[in-house]
Amino acid sequence: MDSLIQIISKMHENLASITTIIAALVTGFLAVNQIRINNITNARLKWLEDLKKLVTDFYSDCSVLSVNSGILKGFDYSTDKKRDDKLREFQHDFIKEIVGLVKKIDNKYELIRLHLNPYEEAHILFEKQLVDYMKLINVLPTIKDLNEFVPIAAKMRSNTDFSMKVLRGIMKLEWEKTKHPIWYKIYYVRFGNGKKILDQMQVDLKEFNKGENDPRTSNNKETK
Repeated sequence: MDSLIQIISKMHENLASITTIIAALVTGFLAVNQIRINNITNARLKWLEDLKKLVTDFYSDCSVLSVNSGILKGFDYSTDKKRDDKLREFQHDFIKEIVGLVKKIDNKYELIRLHLNPYEEAHILFEKQLVDYMKLINVLPTIKDLNEFVPIAAKMRSNTDFSMKVLRGIMKLEWEKTKHPIWYKIYYVRFGNGKKILDQMQVDLKEFNKGENDPRTSNNKETK
């Protein structure tokens, strides 16, 4: 009988040791997992800040380029040779500044694209707008006068306004993903408020495309 009691006591001690070890392992796993989650969260927040800064800098530089291009097309040469020589010298320096600005814009354009996820709906939509915008930027050097410049500038402004709407949606989606566990992220995007944001993007896209393709809108842009 004493032997049986000793065996049961030993088994109890072993079970307690095993339980302690398992508890320590679980605690360690949870701690490591929390560190991993924190690192991912911090990385995502930094990515959001980097993307926001890149986009705002990109559109700011593009706005300066647009204004400078308009000024360049507005240069008026006269019959006064001395005046025209000074104007051409100023124009040459102005073009050098524009070339430098174009390089910065192209660099930021590629960096923004690298920050986007090619498999997420909102990111795909934003990248499409970005590509369309760069096509307008590339048209600027071919413009001959202000009459051609005005409608291009209007399209750039329209594209920027819509792109900002999409970017705000991306920021909202990514912020919610950062705050919640993986299971909620899936629900949020497929069924929750995240789906509403994505659906609204598609509604805004239809309105944007309707405005771009409406002849009355195009005429208004050209006459402004």
